[in-house]
Amino acid sequence: MRTKYLYFCLFSLLFSQAFAQNYTDYKPIYKKWSPSYIVDKIEYTSTRTIVYFRYISTYDYNSVTYYGKDHEDRWVFENVDNPDETYPHIDVKNIKKNGELLLASLTSSGKDQVTYSAKTGDVLTCEVHFRRLPNKMKKGHFLEGKNQKASRNHFHALNVKLKTSEDPDLGSYEDMVNIVQNFERQNIGRPKTEFRLPPKQNNTKKITTNNTQVKITPPKKPIAPRLKPPTMPEYPQEAQTRS
Repeated sequence: MRTKYLYFCLFSLLFSQAFAQNYTDYKPIYKKWSPSYIVDKIEYTSTRTIVYFRYISTYDYNSVTYYGKDHEDRWVFENVDNPDETYPHIDVKNIKKNGELLLASLTSSGKDQVTYSAKTGDVLTCEVHFRRLPNKMKKGHFLEGKNQKASRNHFHALNVKLKTSEDPDLGSYEDMVNIVQNFERQNIGRPKTEFRLPPKQNNTKKITTNNTQVKITPPKKPIAPRLKPPTMPEYPQEAQTRS
């Protein structure tokens, strides 16, 4: 009887710890190459760290390439305190253009890379999945290709703060909406992406951004929010995005 009780206590402890590890950073802190892309949020689960990435094309006849988990230019997280400690992504999911799904999973597709055309004002978003990064890692460089660290036309987010569930500045869903809409306003002239409140919040709310009220209406079905960035001394403040 005592053995069963001990097993139950151990299971309860492991379950509660795993559950406590699920949280979202709605106000990512980092530096970046260009004003044309951001990290919307970083989601932490018991098994994965997921970066929600957003890019806006600033010219016509553009192409955007996403690299697979075995490609040399795949996204990686490099430990700022120990550059030899690097974690490659395991999948790029839900690649969308202007809200329309282009590819559900790059890994499942079996392709080494995919390329999509884009014109001025197109918004491309995706989820970059990593195995859960270790808690000891406090800051990481989110690099599109470890060997491309100095490249000015790759999507890098530098000095990303990897927050814990106790961090007082995780922000809220509304913070993310404000950040994304301001980003789209700066690049397109107006907010383009529609946001809806998480399922548990079922009252219509209005969010004010730059003295402009944006109405957010609850969804009929749960819709996950989509996919915000910082400058290293050795790199220029901004770099031209991929052509």
